This record gives sequence, C-alpha cells and structure tokens, in this order.
Amino acid sequence: MKQLEIFKENLKFTQWGELYAGIKMNWITTSDVLFFCENQLINNVDEDVYVDLYLSLEESLFCFLEKLKELTAKEGEPIIKNEDEKTDDGFFYIPSQYFRIWELEFLLRIRNKEASEVDKISEITDLFDFMNYPEPWKDFYLFSNHEKNRSDSISTGYMRFQKYVQNEIMYFKNYNQSKL
Repeated sequence: MKQLEIFKENLKFTQWGELYAGIKMNWITTSDVLFFCENQLINNVDEDVYVDLYLSLEESLFCFLEKLKELTAKEGEPIIKNEDEKTDDGFFYIPSQYFRIWELEFLLRIRNKEASEVDKISEITDLFDFMNYPEPWKDFYLFSNHEKNRSDSISTGYMRFQKYVQNEIMYFKNYNQSKL
C-alpha cells in the first residue's frame, strides 16, 4: 500500500473519480483502492461497494474501472469517452476536480521533503507543468519564479505555497466533515 501524505493530514478521498484518476495516472493501484476501502480512507464507502469492487477486480481490470466510473457517475461528474477523439485508443475525459486531491498530495510531498526552499520551488515548477498548469497555483508559482535570483521573491513565493497547501488541507477537511 502506498503511504500517502494526505492520510498524514487525516484526509480521505472524497470522490470515486479521484481514485479512477489515480489509477489511470499510475499513482495508485487497484490493490491500493481496495486497501483504502477496507480502512475507511474513502468517504462514505460501505461493505457493499467494497464487495462490488473486489468482485469486479476478480473479473478484470476493465470491470474494476467500469465499476469506478459507475460510482463516479453517481456523484454527478461522470468520466466519459471523448467523442471528439477519432482514434480507438480508449481516451476518456476525467474532470479536473478529480485531480485536486492529487495536486495536494504532490504538494504535500514537496512541502514535507528535507530540502531548501529553492529546491522545493524548483520541484513545484516541474509539478506545475506536469499537472497541466493549475490556475490556483499561479499566486505562488508565478511569484516565486518571477525573479529566481532574488531570495525575497523565493521566500515570498514559498510562504504563499505553504499558505495554499494549508488552505487546501482545510478545504478537504471541511469537505470531509460535510459528507459525514
């Protein structure tokens, strides 16, 4: 089982689409999802859902992913096949909201790392590109990279980064509380 930083903050996954996105991006495995279910690390998971997921995985990975898509559709933002795609590569559109917890996960990894502010800002730059330029990050990303040679710019950007991470933690804690 992967040790995730969000769990150290007492956060849970809030939507099934987050798990689907994590599997599709190879950040977690199907075994991780079942472990999360068993250990109540997903909001509002019950034994029936766990059994359905387990049995669908016994059939195939395809069935497991279809079950996750079905659970996601019940939440209101379904994962859909991209109709504009002319190839048969099976590309599916995953709504961006399902990546928000993963963005926090990766930012927490950077925050909790033993490294200098400059090194962490450098990692944020790489992550910003990898996560497809999240709009909410611009406050700390652009400021910290505006003048890389100025230590006050990096420090201010890093402080904004820490504040953003704390705000995201509070968002998910509040979201988790509202779903109880």
